Amino acid sequence: MRWERARVVLVVVVVVLGLGACDTDGGTPSESTGSGQPSPTTARATPVPSTTPTPGSTATSSPTSSPGPATVSPDVATGPLDRDGQASPMPTSWALPDLLATPDVAATASVAELQQAAVDLLATADGVVVESQRALVEAATSAGPVTVGSASVDRDRVTASLAVAVPAADDQVVLRILAASESIGPSVDSLAITATVTGSDVTTTVEPELDRVVVDLGAAAPDGVVLHLDVAYDLPAAEDLAAGGGPAGYGLLADHGDVVTLGHWLPAVVAVPDNDGAVPQWGDLGAFAAGTWVVDVTVPEGTLRTGAVDRATPEGTVRALGFGLRDLAATWFPDGATPTTVAGDGAAAPVVVATSDDGSDDRPVAQVSHDQLVAYAERWGDLPWPELDLVRAPILPAAGMEFPGLVIEDTEYWQPTDVGTEFTLAHEWAHQYFHALVGNGSLSDPVVDEPLAQYLTWRWFLAQDGQAFADGLAARSLSDEGQPDRVAPAQAAADFPDGSTYSVAIYRTAATAWVDAAEAHGVDVVDDAIRQVIADHALGVADVESLLASVEQVSPAVAEDLREAFSTAPG
Repeated sequence: MRWERARVVLVVVVVVLGLGACDTDGGTPSESTGSGQPSPTTARATPVPSTTPTPGSTATSSPTSSPGPATVSPDVATGPLDRDGQASPMPTSWALPDLLATPDVAATASVAELQQAAVDLLATADGVVVESQRALVEAATSAGPVTVGSASVDRDRVTASLAVAVPAADDQVVLRILAASESIGPSVDSLAITATVTGSDVTTTVEPELDRVVVDLGAAAPDGVVLHLDVAYDLPAAEDLAAGGGPAGYGLLADHGDVVTLGHWLPAVVAVPDNDGAVPQWGDLGAFAAGTWVVDVTVPEGTLRTGAVDRATPEGTVRALGFGLRDLAATWFPDGATPTTVAGDGAAAPVVVATSDDGSDDRPVAQVSHDQLVAYAERWGDLPWPELDLVRAPILPAAGMEFPGLVIEDTEYWQPTDVGTEFTLAHEWAHQYFHALVGNGSLSDPVVDEPLAQYLTWRWFLAQDGQAFADGLAARSLSDEGQPDRVAPAQAAADFPDGSTYSVAIYRTAATAWVDAAEAHGVDVVDDAIRQVIADHALGVADVESLLASVEQVSPAVAEDLREAFSTAPG
């Protein structure tokens, strides 16, 4: 998921899951402080993104100055944008059914009633899904979780009141939220979360080492359960994040000064067997079921964007309305930001919005993203979401990070003519297919989504720049030849001994398996296999076995090659 930045050695080098550097001959990674600055790389003949990290990286961000007093009036009503890039007025069709109006009311309903209310809203709400995917989204809406609520974000505090409908719950419900992580430093002690079911208190336990909160229901709920959650925590400053702290330590939930990043900021229900496993100092959080989000967010000033479709309410909040979303990420620019839009070429192509505190580079970066998403849609089918947001934030050592409907690009990687930026964008937008569209346990089965994001990136460059460029890219950035401690990729993230071994296995060995399959059996065959995976698991969850079963429908030979590569340590 997360592309991380390495020191620049003559050319830009992009690294995954840890600060590191790779010498210009592709040798052993060396330790890096991350102090180098990327420089634009315009020569298409130099494909050198690297994916070998150094474990135990320090999750620090470039220093940012504290913003001065707000100079703009609140403009939270900046979306959605129409095909001409203009803000659309909020239509009456966005009026919510009574059950979705407030968390207090929603908490009195059953799971089935909230799911039906969400289906009813989907049928009348304009502009919230791509029409070609409406039936798929409706099916997921009728069966998935529903989150209804309100949230308030200030420079140092987040509060929320939510009703969360959880289908078919065991005796415990696991909620992942970065505010529970020990990596956010002293702020974790401020997390207060209470839960009630039909008005009665139930026990909640914060588990900081696992970035999660466990709600003890006392008994299984085969028909599901509706939780009423009250959540409050101190928003950490970026400089207070713990070093080497995994997903939380990368500044995904932090005040960076000019921008506040809100990744995994609201509790999301884990929806895979074994609760997706332990959280090591590498890897990412995922494993959330595709569901419905109806959340009104209040900020004191500035510009707020979420991964859902955003519109202003008469009360001055932002209403985030998302269908088929696994998580609701957001970014807030306290001093305001002007969105720059690149509209789709057709009714099904997404609007890409680049939001930044400096508009000079917005359109080129948004245009690259738009071109990639259009090419992906032509090859892999339409995404369900009509608007996809790209925002700039200082999240080093991560170069980029994806959430459903929203990608964060690090400030220093906002380089419209840089191959490293293009590679990072292609990788993060590929994650809109794996794992935003086709879900998986990012901790239990990282071999499902990350290698495919790598392959889709390689496939983008193959189509754009030809076989020779793509071959050089694969040899430089995906090959595991000469890498130490190579192991079988099909393992839980926590089963790898360190971040470097994890990165080589997932981002190189497993990704190369897809490229090798394309070379052995044909790119078109592998394209068909990936389309089959999407057809079988869109808005569902796939593990490695179900992934391979879908591939086998198209090509048993490709499935066998992948199975061997995933389950066997390279010789």
